Amino acid sequence: MTLPQSEKHIRRAWLLSILSIPAYGVAILLGQLIHFDLHLLLPWLFPGRFGILEFGIVVILTYFLYRKKLAAAILLFVVYILDRGFTLIWLYVKEPLFIALWAVLTLIWGAVFFMGIRGTVVHHRLKQ
Repeated sequence: MTLPQSEKHIRRAWLLSILSIPAYGVAILLGQLIHFDLHLLLPWLFPGRFGILEFGIVVILTYFLYRKKLAAAILLFVVYILDRGFTLIWLYVKEPLFIALWAVLTLIWGAVFFMGIRGTVVHHRLKQ
């Protein structure tokens, strides 16, 4: 992997994270104001059981991923995967179509965050 390719993977990861931040904010705001469970609408976009804490963590990690920090890339991936797992367990859905859609979207987003990790590793190796 070359340096431009690694920067492209990093850029994709933090852009995906930036796109999810407004969804986190709307979900927290609506969840607090009208007590509406947005997980039932688009569960792969919205934060899980950790709410405002997770929102803050994702914002901070997104900034540090933009700054090409390896720890931020790894933690963002871990936070995303753990949150998707906890949310799926919390919803306790048995419909196969819903679970298949959930799995596909989680794998795609997880792959983007994983490629962000790879991009930061290669970026730091090539910069040295």
